[in-house]
Amino acid sequence: MKVSWSLAPRLYIILRTIGQLPVLDAFLDLGVNDLWLPLSESALPRALSVAYHSEFIKAQSLVLTKALCLENSTGGHAHFTRDDPPPFECKEILGEGRFGSVDRVLSSFSGREFARKRFRRRKVGKTELASFMNEVKILKRLNHIHCVAFIASYTDPKYFGIIMAPVADHDLDTFYQFVSSENAPLLRSFFGCLAGALNFLHEAKIRHRDIKPQNILVKGVHVYLTDFGVSLDWENSSRSTTTEDSAKTPLYCAPEVARWEKRNTSADIWSLGCVFLEMLTLLKNRTVEEQRQYFQKRTDTVLFHKNVSSAREWVEQLRKTNPAQDSDSFLADCILQLLKENPDERLQTAELYNGLSSYRDLDTEKDNPLCGECCVSDAVSVSDGGSDSDPFADMTESYRDSVNTRIGSGL
Repeated sequence: MKVSWSLAPRLYIILRTIGQLPVLDAFLDLGVNDLWLPLSESALPRALSVAYHSEFIKAQSLVLTKALCLENSTGGHAHFTRDDPPPFECKEILGEGRFGSVDRVLSSFSGREFARKRFRRRKVGKTELASFMNEVKILKRLNHIHCVAFIASYTDPKYFGIIMAPVADHDLDTFYQFVSSENAPLLRSFFGCLAGALNFLHEAKIRHRDIKPQNILVKGVHVYLTDFGVSLDWENSSRSTTTEDSAKTPLYCAPEVARWEKRNTSADIWSLGCVFLEMLTLLKNRTVEEQRQYFQKRTDTVLFHKNVSSAREWVEQLRKTNPAQDSDSFLADCILQLLKENPDERLQTAELYNGLSSYRDLDTEKDNPLCGECCVSDAVSVSDGGSDSDPFADMTESYRDSVNTRIGSGL
């Protein structure tokens, strides 16, 4: 059997059953694989003789997976027909695009609610299908409290679908509109949790490539990274640095991405720094619109990668703005290190996460305000020369010294 045929085992079974296995190459050359099942007669490649169309349609029933496997946490892909539709009822449309939509659905099996992303098969080209397959592949590898969870994927006659959890209350961009003195502590706790999620991705050899408030979800007191359709998985590659990928949102993309230069995980760090700057802006009772107007007046654009100096100036303004908190000054230091134009000078995700998760306000000695309880460091050991009274003090001070050293040498 050809190696390429092993990539489409269901099509292999169908075509072998009807005695037309040689045309499998024609299917694969067109980009038609198992994800396209079930195929309607009009969607069958011309290489398959019309005389075998009805046999192909009937033989599909041999390989179509039924709905019961969808929620058993095996991460499988199910196939549905017109007579056996997916067991999900749409309750609310959450977003729509050119090729599909995201909706809140109710499972008729379990009564659980999920988020569903659907792509219209007739409007999906090879690029969009590759994005769908890439997102499924990456979601299956994710197991982190602050990344959306993959439940299953499926194909029916009209759509490709991805089932995920949780169903968010809103994205971070919408949450910005609700920030007040009451929920400011919640927003402040998102810094460490988001750094933890990105650190997890990078340790798993995954680059997100499109970090922005719209791709960060808020559910109750938890925050989640989502939308991995353009992410890069380099688990089976020797390096993460690339030049050919163009995935980006111009407002938040790193300078090297905007210039089509080599980029790696540091590009994610830049984008997270942009989001962090917006979050700190809101915590200081300023608005994102004010920050963008500040950029616009100086460079005639709101793009972060065109406003490296403006961002530094804005951070220093925020540092002096009341209400003044020690943690805000610490965040300002971090953000300055994330928004370095030279990617080699930016903080690494592990360094960022360790600093935020182990932060301790030495003046008030309150619990870490920069992380949810889910991500606060609990693995800090006290060295012989450390502080017996505060196991977090030495790590935080060491991290602060590292940040200050970088500021002194590069800013």
